[in-house]
Amino acid sequence: METPKTSRKWLNVLVVHWEDSRALSRCLDHLGMSDYPALRVIVVENGSLPHTRHEAEETVGQHRHYFPDIRFLQLTENHGYAGGNNAAALYLDREGFEGDICILNPDVCVQPSTLSVMMGALHGDVGLVMCRALSEQGKVLYDHIRLNGYSQSFRKSSREIEETDCIQGACFLIRRDLARPWLFDESFFLYWEEVDLSLRVKATGLRAVSATAAEIVRSRNSPARLPNAIYYSARNAFFMQHRRPDYFSQAGLLFYLAHLGSLTIKLALKPSLFVAGWKALADGIRDGQHNTGGKRGQLGMAARNDTPMLWSELHSLDQEDSGHGQAHSSGSTGALSA
Repeated sequence: METPKTSRKWLNVLVVHWEDSRALSRCLDHLGMSDYPALRVIVVENGSLPHTRHEAEETVGQHRHYFPDIRFLQLTENHGYAGGNNAAALYLDREGFEGDICILNPDVCVQPSTLSVMMGALHGDVGLVMCRALSEQGKVLYDHIRLNGYSQSFRKSSREIEETDCIQGACFLIRRDLARPWLFDESFFLYWEEVDLSLRVKATGLRAVSATAAEIVRSRNSPARLPNAIYYSARNAFFMQHRRPDYFSQAGLLFYLAHLGSLTIKLALKPSLFVAGWKALADGIRDGQHNTGGKRGQLGMAARNDTPMLWSELHSLDQEDSGHGQAHSSGSTGALSA
């Protein structure tokens, strides 16, 4: 078992990559400047096309001067934000690696003190820690979230530690014991899974907080991603209503779907996105009504709360450990707020 060269406990940073090695390189560059002294980085290549997969592997190799033991897991297909992070969490358990977990999107850049400040807040009855997010222009976007049914209000606080109703999935810490036996429900694939996780953690009596002195910079998403965002936001909204009908009402669901429809109308100036957006919304409603989870367009899994399907894939693979500590395993967040 590894021992950190410091009295600080290990922090496992999980980064799920899909089709954007430039963003991954920027993310790792900034992570390499972190002042937290005991980082273990796990990069999951989440079923990208072969040339992008190769670029991601090269990018990881180029950052070994920051992280000599960085791990690179290759999945044979795209398991989404939920499945990709689950694969990394399961890998940690399989290898016997200790330490809490940081979920970090590859389009996020941390500041040198970000992870140290967040780790300072992860103690006692705190199970989840998020942080303050800035735009690329330096504007404060949010640092905590108020949740009222399907409505997510992204807010700013003047306090260093602020209670949050749920965490935002771009960058957050979770206590290691809360990631077992699994982290995210993979039937979500993308969107709403961190809200589901937050509610499950808070149901145990633990708190979710924001360490507002910790900052990240978030890149702006491409408009081309909007149709998929609309699909998963609509479909997974049904899952939330099925799980927590006391909190997510049918009336609230209808209002939220209408909100997604209004967002789709705004795509009218871009005809291809407009048509794709309406199809995504219709498909999302259909699959949500049929309780069909997993990746869009594939024979989905029924939405449920059981052990992830990645168990079977991970345990059936031949593990290939190189001299650099690479592990190859064959086999991203938030929701559009109302």
